[in-house]
Amino acid sequence: MSLSLRGDMSAFDLRLPPTLRCLTLSNGFAGSFTNGVPPSVTVLHLVRRDNSQPPLTSFIAQVPNLQRLNIDGDLELTPEQEASDEAHAVHITWPKHVTELMLLGHRCCCNLPDTLQQLTLWDSPLLAARALPLGLQSLQVTVNHYSTELPALPEGMRELSIRVYGRAAVRVPQLPSTLKTLSITAMFNYSIIDWAAPPVPLPKALEVATHGVDTDAPLGDLPANLRELSLFECGGSFNKPLPALPASLRVEWL
Repeated sequence: MSLSLRGDMSAFDLRLPPTLRCLTLSNGFAGSFTNGVPPSVTVLHLVRRDNSQPPLTSFIAQVPNLQRLNIDGDLELTPEQEASDEAHAVHITWPKHVTELMLLGHRCCCNLPDTLQQLTLWDSPLLAARALPLGLQSLQVTVNHYSTELPALPEGMRELSIRVYGRAAVRVPQLPSTLKTLSITAMFNYSIIDWAAPPVPLPKALEVATHGVDTDAPLGDLPANLRELSLFECGGSFNKPLPALPASLRVEWL
């Protein structure tokens, strides 16, 4: 069961159903819950379009069994932070079981829960000089306005996806040896993927790879376990020489 609330509801006696699983608070929601947030709620969506709306992050600590959180919009900042061009982190008191976090916003920057396994970012400066949780399994980053340098990727991570739009650049550190899925895409020929160290050879555990970057660098030897390989460049078809292909590989030229 899911429920979406919006607007100023502070004058109402709000009681949440005991079987509620997914709660969405959006568009200037203000209010409180008479009976608290039931322990059945594991998914929380917060939508905040501008800083004139009431803060929403205080609701996070009220969801004791929260597992997945999506924040769509900027987090609340002080007037001093608003006037600054720097990225400021909002401190969030995290429940104990948060494993999935999605941040969609130019000023959506916060501390990360230690229990995090899946992190999705859209044009957020959050990753700059910030350590990732050691148990992180999946990182998906889309960059449009902010150029960023990814922190060290924890060993044990299984999925990395990077998409760069516009005149932005992403610096990618050494890939974990445990990586199984890798997708690197620059949508325009002036979008930049910068490797701290060339990913040659690719991780031996890699099974699925998408290479969508204009580069003169060779692919290097392909892992024996690779099952799917998608190749394309911003300006047209991929036309670089290929190394020997694993027998079980399915190749797509886009």
